[in-house]
Order: sequence, then structure tokens, then C-alpha cells
Amino acid sequence: MTGDEERQCPEEAFRAVKWIFFDVGSTLADESEAHRGRFDSIRATLEERAGRKVDFCEFEEKMYEGGRSSEKHGPFGYALSCFGCGGMHVSYSSDREEVYPEATEALRVLSEKYSLGIIANQLPGLPERLEKMGLSRFFVKSAVFGSGDCGMEKPGTGIFACALAAAGCEPREAVMVGDLPKNDIAPAASAGMRTVRIRRGYFKDRPAAAESEIADADISDLDGLVKLLIKE
Repeated sequence: MTGDEERQCPEEAFRAVKWIFFDVGSTLADESEAHRGRFDSIRATLEERAGRKVDFCEFEEKMYEGGRSSEKHGPFGYALSCFGCGGMHVSYSSDREEVYPEATEALRVLSEKYSLGIIANQLPGLPERLEKMGLSRFFVKSAVFGSGDCGMEKPGTGIFACALAAAGCEPREAVMVGDLPKNDIAPAASAGMRTVRIRRGYFKDRPAAAESEIADADISDLDGLVKLLIKE
């Protein structure tokens, strides 16, 4: 059976799964308002460099373009470069992140059958932010791994190894759910985990650069994950 054929049989692929690990940005939390805040903080400079008015919708279109095509910069950095502000540092604040509408109920349903954890590149203080979001109750506290708190980050494989060790499960018993092929899918697959790519946010149309970046299944939201893993 080829790899592509195997990916067409998700029920078999996920049969052994006991743990689900999630990314945060564009998976549990919508970051668009946080990026709007970043944009607002430098809008005057952008317009000065561009020599005209620039609104967030135009800027965000460039972010999506960067998410599709740019390996050199992240989406925000790519958009900055398009308006003559390449290399400018603009601080990110998580205060304006919003939990996706379906996330709370989906996590509640999934937590009744699976143990849930997090593997994410995040600023320090992730457990506190999950509490503020109203999501912390769904996760096993010892299996929440944010890069800013644990000192490891994706796509390095160390953070995945530590999360699996904390969960006490075999790699094949865990699935990683995230939006970015390079950071979420490839290293999780390398660790022996199953993978689900959630196609939303600025990287939703980023093509896989290698076979290792192709997930076992694709979904568009967390309701899709419930349908994939919870069989009535």
C-alpha cells in the first residue's frame, strides 16, 4: 500500500490513538485580531513608507500570500516587507487572540474519550493563557508544552519527545493536530505520531514541501476532528 492510499483510510490510521496533542495558533486560537493590533501600532509608519493609506484588509492579504509562499519570513514579516518595512520588529501580544467558536465544545467531546495535551511555539505563560481562554480544564497539565515555558520549540523534535514521555504513551498512540506542515506535521511524523493538518489561518494554503509534511488527514476546523475521531 502506498503512502497516499494509507492516508485515504483515516479510521485505520487513528485506531490506536489515545492522546491528542494540539498546536495553539490557528488551531485553538484565532490570531487575526492580535495581528490587527500589531498592524495598528505601526500603521503610520507603513503608510509613510508606502506613501498612501493602507488598511488591515490589504495588509492581511499580503500575510496570506506570505503564508502560502514565503519560507524566509513569517506571514507578518512578509507583509511588512511588501510595504517597505522589512526587518522591522513589532511585538506580538496574545491578549487579542480569540478562541475559535467550535473549540470549547469540540475539546469537551474529545476529552471524554482521549487525553489531551499541547505542543506549541508560544510565548511564556501558556498555562495561564489557557486558563484565561477557558480551555485549561480539557488538558492534562503535565502534557502542556509551550516553547516559551519549556525552552524547546518546533520543528525541533525534542519538544515532541518530552510530550510523549510526559504522556507515557507510544508515538503511534498519539496524534498531532496543527496548521503548519514544517512545524507540526513533519516533526510529529518523524517521531512516529499520527498527524492531522487543520487548514485555517495564514498557512492554510501552504503546500507541503516534502512527503513528510503531508498529514494523515486534513480538516478545516475542530468539528472535523470530532467527526474523524469520534465514531457513533
